[in-house]
Amino acid sequence: MRERVFLAVGFAILLGALAACTSGPLSCPSAPAAADWGPIAAMNGQSSVDIELSRPYIIERVGAMLEGSQTGDSGAFVRSIDVKELPGPVSVLEVRLEPWQRGQDGTPVSLQRSYRLTLKITPHLVTPATVPDAARRKQLLCPASDPQCTANQGALLSFDLQELYNLSFSRVACDTPDMFDVRIVPAIYQNVAAQKPLVLPTESISGVLAGAAGATPNLVDVNISADGFLKVGLRYNLGATHTFDRVTELRSRFSNTDWGADIDKSILTAAVRARMLKKLVERAPGSSITSFSATFSPGEIRANAVGALTVPSLCGGTTTVTIDAHNPMQVCKDANNQSAIVSWTDATYSTNNFCVSLATFWDTIGVGTISGPPPVWPTLALVQFPAGANDTFYGTALDLDNAFMIVGRSTLMDAKLAAQGQPRPASPGNCPGVP
Repeated sequence: MRERVFLAVGFAILLGALAACTSGPLSCPSAPAAADWGPIAAMNGQSSVDIELSRPYIIERVGAMLEGSQTGDSGAFVRSIDVKELPGPVSVLEVRLEPWQRGQDGTPVSLQRSYRLTLKITPHLVTPATVPDAARRKQLLCPASDPQCTANQGALLSFDLQELYNLSFSRVACDTPDMFDVRIVPAIYQNVAAQKPLVLPTESISGVLAGAAGATPNLVDVNISADGFLKVGLRYNLGATHTFDRVTELRSRFSNTDWGADIDKSILTAAVRARMLKKLVERAPGSSITSFSATFSPGEIRANAVGALTVPSLCGGTTTVTIDAHNPMQVCKDANNQSAIVSWTDATYSTNNFCVSLATFWDTIGVGTISGPPPVWPTLALVQFPAGANDTFYGTALDLDNAFMIVGRSTLMDAKLAAQGQPRPASPGNCPGVP
């Protein structure tokens, strides 16, 4: 009861003060223009890698962004956040805000109003092709706190004002505004304009692709969807692409995770074939692969190929060899306690050219049969990278069941759950050979 009396008196004083200094029609300032965060992506609907961010993670990140920047005498509590698609489709965040005024003791006091802030999620593509100025690319992609940042390409998501709606009176906030709107709306506008974009971990995803494909991947487009989870499709210049699917997989298939990166299998298939061919040509110039297939199954990628190899002319000049290779693969913690994808290759072969000493020949070109895994599995790529202030993404598992999907967690969410008395079990385990 005392709190209600205090609030009522506070409102009366505030209302009186506003009335005393207000004359003529009331109006709000113009809505802030969207900041320049680089060229907006074309969103042509094709993707090479699909990144998913869980709904709880997005709520935590966006809530911290909106509330963390409020340091003045007024602001707004973030009461709820929803991630959704509007007709178009348009990907948005809907945020319910409850404005506050700082009391005499410094404590924020609710103004007992409610607004719905709708922010449009806009993807920006920053590459040497879209932003030729290297200094400008660094300004957009690198945090000011990291002078060593060398990011040269990437994507970021801005949250641009689409609508501010007064839920308390069921109208657009500045449609016939009252004295509270005139006081509250500018503070909300200012807070929205101060928000930094969310920089996506494209540099680390590019590192995974480079490690797998042995080539430099260039980012060429970005797509987004916000149907409950936030999904981002990155299109690279490697391999085939697929139609960007707006349906999420984290929601139905992976529990206790915060993010996932689903890499198009064609990129990995092409990478395995290219590496196999490169090895054959290095040791037997003129060789070729006449057929190739790759199968993705739990725990490994298996490749089958038929190669035409050059051999001494007395043996016919060429011979056909069949190669069966399987690559066990997993996500684990390496010797530096970082999440990594590790893998090794086991290969067998057969041929009908009996005049060739196969053991000697294959030993020469370095494709002999391996007996069992090495003591320490070689690292294909690290999957641990910064995802924002006080946050690091790290991989926990690799789904190879007709897919190549890395899933993982956020240290920000780990800390939040631990503070709530719900610590997550440790994951992943140590890599083979790491004590």
